[in-house]
Amino acid sequence: MKINVTLHSSIPTETGAWLKVGLDVLELDTEQDIEAQTSEALETWIKVTRKLNDGMLEQVEAMLIDPDSNPEGETATAYMAMVDTLIVRRKKGSKDIEMIVLDTIDELIEIFLRDFCLKHKLEDPLDYKSGEGNAYSIVRRDVFGILDRAYKAGFGWTVLAHVTPKTIRHGGEDRIVMSLSVSDSFRNAIFRKCEHMMFMDWHTITTR
Repeated sequence: MKINVTLHSSIPTETGAWLKVGLDVLELDTEQDIEAQTSEALETWIKVTRKLNDGMLEQVEAMLIDPDSNPEGETATAYMAMVDTLIVRRKKGSKDIEMIVLDTIDELIEIFLRDFCLKHKLEDPLDYKSGEGNAYSIVRRDVFGILDRAYKAGFGWTVLAHVTPKTIRHGGEDRIVMSLSVSDSFRNAIFRKCEHMMFMDWHTITTR
């Protein structure tokens, strides 16, 4: 069995257009742990990206914020406080952490939406009615507010997201494409915020 891992990388050019790069970076002979595949593929992507960006992307000390692996009961307030603590430390001169990594942002969004519903005693975010906007716009503001505050404090940031197949209409035909596992409004916000995007997928080929 062989496993092919493909990276689709996009970077902004000087003209403002996006340069898309497709890379077949791995061909593995045996089934491996998904995390091991991801780690190896990302290492390759980083090396290629450094060349594309003429060395602008450098190794930095990063703090991983992983909602998926944290204990049950973690709240939106706890995550905002965590980032605020990092910002306070940095303002006091601490430079041991340069990058904040959210793994994954779709899990973090779900936590924020869950807490929003609990706070307002809602069964569904769509039930919220207020002059300040709908639930999704408020949660989107709060989630990306974390990244904005971190950036203004001098941190770089990276967000990871799961992907899921979605059906789109193109040229009069339905096509299945891989897209971020978030609503369209969150996906558009992520695309607007990110300076560099990378999509990775893999498929297995059974050989005799």
